[in-house]
Amino acid sequence: MMPTELPEGRYLSLAFRVSAEAGGQTKALLLRNRIFATEGGVRPDVLTLGPATDYPRQRERLREQGQLVEGMRLLNVYEHFREGGWGDDQPTGETLEDLGAHVAREDRGVDGNVYRVIHRLPGEKRPIVDYVRHDGTPFLRMPAFSVNYKSWWRGRIQCVAEDGRTVVGEYETPGQWFRRWIRDLVGDERTFVFLDSRFLVPHVVPIRGRRFHVIYQMHNIHLGRPYRWDSPIGLVYKRALERIGGMDAMVALTERQREDI
Repeated sequence: MMPTELPEGRYLSLAFRVSAEAGGQTKALLLRNRIFATEGGVRPDVLTLGPATDYPRQRERLREQGQLVEGMRLLNVYEHFREGGWGDDQPTGETLEDLGAHVAREDRGVDGNVYRVIHRLPGEKRPIVDYVRHDGTPFLRMPAFSVNYKSWWRGRIQCVAEDGRTVVGEYETPGQWFRRWIRDLVGDERTFVFLDSRFLVPHVVPIRGRRFHVIYQMHNIHLGRPYRWDSPIGLVYKRALERIGGMDAMVALTERQREDI
């Protein structure tokens, strides 16, 4: 039995990617969720925010390893909207621009089917990416995005209806889209959101609403080179700590780290 009874609600742990080969941070995240599922009496979901096509295979391998147990779900934001669509979102009145003349390449998934199309437009630094359904129609268009990008990343993220042409929503940042997914998943339930990656914090925090409780678990030293007590805060951690006002708790590794922060 856990020494402390967990409050009722949804328990979400966010990561950019989870794989059976991942190291310590991912293993710690999965272990926390196994404890929640087996001893905490709650429903833990692991949410991944990066594009990948091998999650069916990863789920199978993680179950074989005992890292994904009954009561735990491993979900992916791209899978969710690829399979389930955009619900009752209404057309914006805009039609998706035809970029067929600017296709640079097509990326295929582990099943051999195309899952995204990369476009290179004249004068644009970042490629434009269409994420497509099984029938080849796009469900999402956005400039190329990496979780390591600056927290002030801006772009045009377009949600596309099943006809592959009708725009039914738009976001300026990936964080807006990520938070929409979380809200779709939990509805009106009280929700505890765990973040283990300093790279994700600027894209997710804050999540508005009294029902959301955000916990950031640190896994590394927060200082930059030469990693002394008087070193400056690392840039990525600076961006994360700038969002501390949107967190309900932050867990440091040591008392000294806690005092320094």
